[in-house]
Amino acid sequence: MDLEWVKTFLTAATTENFRETARRRFINQATVSHHIAHLEHELGTLLFERHGRHVALTPAGSHFVPYAERLLSLAHEGSKASLHVAEKMETLTLAASFYAADVLLPWLCQSLLTTYPLLDIEVQLLSPLDTVKTIAEGSADAGLVQDGAHRAGVLYQPLVEDALVFIVAPDGGDLDAIPPSWQSHIASKRLLIQPDNRYWTPILQSLKDQEIPFRTMDVNDISITKKLVAGNVGISIVPELSVTREIIEGRLIGLYPHWLSHLHDTLLWIRSHDRMASPAVLRAEHLLLRRFPGKTL
Repeated sequence: MDLEWVKTFLTAATTENFRETARRRFINQATVSHHIAHLEHELGTLLFERHGRHVALTPAGSHFVPYAERLLSLAHEGSKASLHVAEKMETLTLAASFYAADVLLPWLCQSLLTTYPLLDIEVQLLSPLDTVKTIAEGSADAGLVQDGAHRAGVLYQPLVEDALVFIVAPDGGDLDAIPPSWQSHIASKRLLIQPDNRYWTPILQSLKDQEIPFRTMDVNDISITKKLVAGNVGISIVPELSVTREIIEGRLIGLYPHWLSHLHDTLLWIRSHDRMASPAVLRAEHLLLRRFPGKTL
């Protein structure tokens, strides 16, 4: 049974006029007659009685009306369900380094799910080098990472250039007092570093050139670094965006030595060079372009 016949039948049942039915259905009157005739043949009964230009439902026609309405309703529900399944099957797998995830991933996921609520998102948090490797090997569709972890076969697009800040724990004193010098801290506490981040090479070299003694401790996760610094275990140098809230709330103190002013960390969007971007990746890139106008993804 053709659903177009059913639509024509229900329109004719409302208008009781084949000409008006044709106008509402955007078809000609002959097509209306054909639809009704085909439906009557399929059902084996007359659905309308003809009275000149007007028609009236037969008892069989009146009995068929609720069934016709249910047919169209079920067809509509089935179409919506199929679309829902098709959209829900679209999955975006994102890989991100810890700093990138802390700074930008919550916004990106929230924006994606707000704009495309049926999209499934999977997130993998990895070191910068493993993030790039995962995307290059096809285990993730795209991702966010800081500068320095480069690999062939991956496209890189800078999104944000982030200043660096020297962070130390609050000393519990007067917030309006002169902040402690970074020299006093580096002489007494371990410098917590994230060795995968490219900016550490010039930082450590600068400290050596200034003949400043220091000891280091490797901590790959910036979120753990922040907790260790807040707990007065050590000190560190991190991208400013990763500690903006902690500094505003007084949980960390930010210092800005002059020799850090020329250094920065760059947040990158990356995806495979060898595979065509999926619709889900293009959706993410559309949102990123809106947030960072002037970039090309």
